[in-house]
Amino acid sequence: MAFSNNGQGQFDADGVPRPGYLARMYWAVIGAVLAIILLYRLVSKLIEVLKRGKFAGALVSVSSATNILRHAVSCPSPSSKLVHGASGIFSPLPLGRALLAIGYMCLMVAFALYRLKWGSSRLLEKAGYRLAWLTITQLPLLSILSAKRLNVVAIVSGNSSSYNINYMHRWVARAILMTATMHMYFMLRYYTSFNFLTYQLKNDIITRRGFGAWCVLAPTVLIFSIRGFRKYFFEIFYHFHVICAIVFFAAAYKHMPNYAHIYLYIAVGIWAADVLVRFLELLFFNVSRNGFKYRANITASESNEIIVMEIPMKGFSSLSNWYAGQYYTISCPSVEFLSFHPFTPASLSEDNMLRFIIRVKTGFTKKLYTKVIKGDNQGHSYDNGNLEMNSSAQSILSRSCTLPIIICGPYGPSQCYSSYNTIVTITSGVGTGYGFSTIRESLKYSGQSQRNHRMLIILKSAKHLLAYENDICGIISKIHSEGHEKRQLRDRVQIDVYCADGTTLSDGSEKESIWSSINFYTGKPASFQHWVGNSMGIPQEVNTRTALYVCGSSLLCSQIKNDVIHLNLKHSGLTAEYHVHTQNFFI
Repeated sequence: MAFSNNGQGQFDADGVPRPGYLARMYWAVIGAVLAIILLYRLVSKLIEVLKRGKFAGALVSVSSATNILRHAVSCPSPSSKLVHGASGIFSPLPLGRALLAIGYMCLMVAFALYRLKWGSSRLLEKAGYRLAWLTITQLPLLSILSAKRLNVVAIVSGNSSSYNINYMHRWVARAILMTATMHMYFMLRYYTSFNFLTYQLKNDIITRRGFGAWCVLAPTVLIFSIRGFRKYFFEIFYHFHVICAIVFFAAAYKHMPNYAHIYLYIAVGIWAADVLVRFLELLFFNVSRNGFKYRANITASESNEIIVMEIPMKGFSSLSNWYAGQYYTISCPSVEFLSFHPFTPASLSEDNMLRFIIRVKTGFTKKLYTKVIKGDNQGHSYDNGNLEMNSSAQSILSRSCTLPIIICGPYGPSQCYSSYNTIVTITSGVGTGYGFSTIRESLKYSGQSQRNHRMLIILKSAKHLLAYENDICGIISKIHSEGHEKRQLRDRVQIDVYCADGTTLSDGSEKESIWSSINFYTGKPASFQHWVGNSMGIPQEVNTRTALYVCGSSLLCSQIKNDVIHLNLKHSGLTAEYHVHTQNFFI
């Protein structure tokens, strides 16, 4: 099969645009969309600057009027457990992301149908060639969205969240599958129209290669990339995904004519350049003449299956400068060689230490936990500790060891705290580290302003909070350094902890100021909406600016988003502004 002259010129004799021209039109649209996003970011930055001047009142009113609409489009999704499922596998798309996915699919359908002559005798052939070009031209965008360091879309849009980028990457892959399937359908119909299909499949190697490429693409997108498979078999998915991508690109290369290879070259070049940049970064920051530069002190508890990983950061480099909410990819060669996994630090750059609170699940975390607990001839020190709890005293045996580590990062966006007078965090499980680091980061920029902070933490047991004792001490010492009395701690930072088992931490004499500053409750909040409303000052306060950060399951993130929208719709007369940022446990 060949594309003949379909890639030459712009229009054929019937005035129908040639497929090669449609491919260039596609990139013109993508470029225009990115330009609009960049313009929107620049205008938003300008408005932020002008708000501090004499136009502040008018701009705040205009911004508040569009605030509800903007979040209504980008945030809500059904939050029912019946919809999400017990583990969040069947979580529906938020409205904004659903509109983005539908819009992109409609764009591809519009390109496929644009000025297509339905009564033409060569309809099937022309439609098949056109859809082939549309499939090929999307490959560079697929590679761009898979990149970490050379992701133009993330740089221009300012949205480098792995959750959002992976979401767009998956939907572009689904669009590629859609156009590839339509291409195969029209070409098979074309060969069937003159009883040539059997001969073509038996004798034409190009046709068989194309069919083989589709057979690799279809199960990768439809089966192995679904949320349930990625959630429970992520390591299998990742390695299988890479292998299938290589096989697909190789089969597509053999299937395409030479003059269509340019898009494949660009896609492979982007992927290779990104891998090369990250590999050089890995060597430069992690490898020295004496071996690996960084060693992690890893502590694991036998009872709560939580791993605390601490990596001292010596010297100054891009690795030692990160912001709250960003993440690193970590590899432990003695556990899994060159297998990288993302984790969010629970510490800040000023601590001169990367500290990760890791929940033990399956795969890498389970192997690491087993290695630390059993020792495996690698342990350097083992410590026993007693954690006192008012419900039932129990001893928790913890073990620690030191292992060489490879780290890459940081990745993800940094947040701006200076524009808000109220910072609210809602976290669950190991996402608690993200909440504490966000509060600590905000306190660094508080200056003389009386910024309020509210934290809602949901845990299975209060003993999990002991891993964040240093963070709580850091918050207290920061407030005390600003000249505030101890009694004012609750006014500046309110911490509400809900424990499923009803336990609370007993106060020792040396820790009384720590645990007494925290409000312990049993179960979960009766109403997230009520708690969020009180934290945001709705409806009592007006002209306030609140930033709300959520880290937890997709069900929790969805519910908080919807609650914020409902609050603003209910009290639409307020001129309060708010920003909502969520981070899911699973991408």
